[in-house]
Amino acid sequence: MPTCPNVGVNFDVDTFVNHLKACGVDYVVFPARCNLGMAYYDTKVGIRHYSLTYDLFGKLSEACAEAGMRISAYINCGLSHEEAFLHRD
Repeated sequence: MPTCPNVGVNFDVDTFVNHLKACGVDYVVFPARCNLGMAYYDTKVGIRHYSLTYDLFGKLSEACAEAGMRISAYINCGLSHEEAFLHRD
């Protein structure tokens, strides 16, 4: 939700990836842009989640690559809640 505070503040990318790797995961799909329109990466075009202070998807992608895991971005490409809310025109 756009109003969720502190998104990603306590998210430890390395711990998360190491846990996935220990479970035998070699491919992960992670939301880069959710259905509400919040991006979890740095963007000049979209809307980065209001409380996110860093490129979460970018850091996760780098950690996955270092661990030998592949990652795919889930991106909602339709008109989202935030765009509709901010641009009612």
